[in-house]
Amino acid sequence: MKAISGQMSERQKLQMNEEQKRAYWAEHEKSMTSDERMFMVLVRRLLKDQEQRIQDAVASELTGIAGNKAIAKHITKILNEVNWDIENTVFSKVSLPVFSDIVTRRGARAARLVGTAFTLTDRTIRYIERKAFKFAERVNATTRKSLREALSEGVRAGESVPQLSKRVQELFKQYRDWE
Repeated sequence: MKAISGQMSERQKLQMNEEQKRAYWAEHEKSMTSDERMFMVLVRRLLKDQEQRIQDAVASELTGIAGNKAIAKHITKILNEVNWDIENTVFSKVSLPVFSDIVTRRGARAARLVGTAFTLTDRTIRYIERKAFKFAERVNATTRKSLREALSEGVRAGESVPQLSKRVQELFKQYRDWE
């Protein structure tokens, strides 16, 4: 099969020597590290903003409430008052450009490797949108579950509102410090 102008033949596409393979892998690792750093900055920012919204809900809902039973009832109310649909939308909209950038760069790189051009099709855009929303749903489901567990544990331990707030802070700190 003859190579088309500017494109590699099928045989050329499949044949890489060891040096080319090492260079390809080194470039891949470099882009992965860069993508991971970019993604961690995004996630930390999202979590910091979300923590503030949760802390505001805890403070407004629990201020002036005394007694474990009363606080326990309000914990559920706090978690229900947080509009998780909005949280999912926020996380999805903020992460969408990051996912788009990653897919575009990696798609272009893969296309160059096989001697073709990369285009961001409607199908690819829908995939990226689904990926961003799935990311948002998973992060927020985990956060909601962890908040429920941490706050319930604090209520069982008889903690005060400031102590419960500290639990929220520690939970989000743990998330932001994760690598």
